[in-house]
Amino acid sequence: MSMKEKIAIVETLIERAEDYAKTSYELYKLKAIEKGSSIVSLLIASVVFYVVFLLFMIILSIGFSLYLGKIFGEVHYGFMAVAGFYLLVMIILIVFRKQLLLDVFANLLINSIFKEEDHASNKG
Repeated sequence: MSMKEKIAIVETLIERAEDYAKTSYELYKLKAIEKGSSIVSLLIASVVFYVVFLLFMIILSIGFSLYLGKIFGEVHYGFMAVAGFYLLVMIILIVFRKQLLLDVFANLLINSIFKEEDHASNKG
């Protein structure tokens, strides 16, 4: 084999290595975009769900406050009772926020990030 043939083979290998590196870079970039978009869509869906749930809870709380006010004889007593209930819930959430909120949401986010990798490894 001549020196020119060896140089041609090395040049071909270098070109293929460059193509492989570019393709790998594009693949990782697309995977990052896919993960980012799935996280954003999860966040948007969660926000929509919680807004609707919040509206439901507000209307339910007003109705329950009016009902309790009728039972207690004064409308404002019903609103104070419901506000007291929410104060109790808020205190519980503050005291146990790490166990009840932070860990739960962190696990949900981590699971959503790695969910696709688990599906891919189960298929292969």
